[in-house]
Amino acid sequence: MLRIDLNVPDAEHEQARKPGAHWDAVEQIGYIDNSIDPKPFINWLPFYNVHADAQTQTACPHCQGNTTVTAFMLPAGHQRREADNHDKPDTEIDYTVQDCPAFLFYLADLPTLVRNVLPGFHHRLRKIVCQPLQRQHWINHCEHCDAPLDDTDLFTEPGCAFFPASREQAATIQLHRVEQPFVSYCEDTSHEHDCVDPKRGTGPVRPVTGLSG
Repeated sequence: MLRIDLNVPDAEHEQARKPGAHWDAVEQIGYIDNSIDPKPFINWLPFYNVHADAQTQTACPHCQGNTTVTAFMLPAGHQRREADNHDKPDTEIDYTVQDCPAFLFYLADLPTLVRNVLPGFHHRLRKIVCQPLQRQHWINHCEHCDAPLDDTDLFTEPGCAFFPASREQAATIQLHRVEQPFVSYCEDTSHEHDCVDPKRGTGPVRPVTGLSG
């Protein structure tokens, strides 16, 4: 069962406890599990300014089993550079600051520091040759049949695992903070896909890719 941590100010602990929030005495943080209706907790869900390992569950298209899938999210304020085949070797690299959080996919590489913390999470990410692009990428695999799960199916269609179509669906995505710098190269991003703002329930969020310190 997935756990969703909450950002609850001290003065609001009792307000969060009444609709069903639990308290982790070791981590000193409030949380709910994904069996609880997330709507009463929308104001405390940690969607923004999180550099995180993100997890949720989805049906495997191969065996139809329910499997955990993992992604990486950069906070608002991360920086992005568009690939430019015309760049010369001595050209100064320019990055632009992004004002929206971003899910990254078709990840060609992960920082060593981030790979070192992955064993602490239940995940089935492996680097394999991705069929659509015929290059190596970090890809989720079904925890039941071990089939690779294509990132296109997880990130690009409204209602899929990491493209929530409602606040309720967005609330099922569990975020684990990763306190490490993150620099990555992606073959594709969710930058061109509008999705629901999980705080407001309406309007587009335009995720992008880049680096976060």
